[in-house]
Amino acid sequence: MTKKNNPSLPPQVEDLRTRVRVGRHAPTQTSTISYHSSFQNLNYDNSFSLEDFQENLRINILKRDENDLVFEMIGIDAPIANAFRRIMLSEVPSMAIEKVVYLTNTSIIQDEVLAHRIGLVPIRCDPDFFFFARDINQNEDIILLDNEYILFELNVTCEKTLVPNPHNQNKLEYKHSKVYSGDLKWVPIGNQSTHFNGENAIRPVYDDILLAKLNPGQSIHVQCYCVKGIGRSHAKWQPVATATYRLMPEVVFKGEPVTELKQAKELVEKCPMNVFDIEDSPQTEFDSKVRVARPMNCTMCRECIREDNWDKRIQLSRVKDHFIFSIESVGSIPGGPAEIFRRALKIFWQKCEAHLINLRNNPIGSRQTTSSETNEQDDVEMKESSKKDKKKKKKILQ
Repeated sequence: MTKKNNPSLPPQVEDLRTRVRVGRHAPTQTSTISYHSSFQNLNYDNSFSLEDFQENLRINILKRDENDLVFEMIGIDAPIANAFRRIMLSEVPSMAIEKVVYLTNTSIIQDEVLAHRIGLVPIRCDPDFFFFARDINQNEDIILLDNEYILFELNVTCEKTLVPNPHNQNKLEYKHSKVYSGDLKWVPIGNQSTHFNGENAIRPVYDDILLAKLNPGQSIHVQCYCVKGIGRSHAKWQPVATATYRLMPEVVFKGEPVTELKQAKELVEKCPMNVFDIEDSPQTEFDSKVRVARPMNCTMCRECIREDNWDKRIQLSRVKDHFIFSIESVGSIPGGPAEIFRRALKIFWQKCEAHLINLRNNPIGSRQTTSSETNEQDDVEMKESSKKDKKKKKKILQ
């Protein structure tokens, strides 16, 4: 699509198109106006333009460290932002413990409870090296392939010997009286040791996750098998602890300026998120003595406009195409949350490619068989086959 040369919309209409208004009682203008002819009477083409999208799309990183990423994404709609969030939660693959084989467990904790706790331990490993493993059948031996499975072994016996706590040196306790995730030892399969070594060695993300407590003489000896999976199957495969977004807040003064210092201090004290500051040097005595210093801190709690008349002086809004993403990684994928978001973008692109291929093969307007129709056909076929079976049985009885 080519770039559009649209006339500017009237301020009220542009506000309706681009802002969510937050009033004293409820937000308004919450719908995304995406229909191409919504403003046709104003000679404004509201259809999607790829060139405009490429020109307006911007990403600004606000915070980035090993496990946290906060960034702005400007120029997209809410469905696209929500697609990124859902893909990060449920479709970016990672490695997690799926099967636990017990050799010994004389502890007080039940086998299934311990297996559940072990399964939730995040494992740091690049999942790209592995394929999705076949279903692990309880009754069959596992054929260990180095590109499908990761093997961990946990072999701990509590001894009646007092030693310092590994996580608190000032406290004495029996040796191995507490079983931690750090006691899981990686057992390389095939050529895994050549691909994963040094800092890239496969290991639990955190060594201090408490798994069980033992008394002297009690022991746990298990073998744990990791496989590749996605969060849609189970939460243990989610590479993120949280993946959220919010619309960019916008706080604007309107109407009469706040010229009295008492009112300015009152407004600053009202806000629990410290959005406002006193204006130290207003140009004239008629200028506002309070300013919006930190608008991004605003959570739209509406404390500043709850009292009468303040809603006529302060306008709270959210920008519809300006999203602030917050991603917290559990540490299972090397590269942190930035790598997780990159993989989510790749999966999103693959989904778009699949839809394009489907549209090319099945143009709009052509007759396509829906899933409900296929289910109805299957039901009819099953009923007909069951009738034939009944007739055969009657003939045999006769």
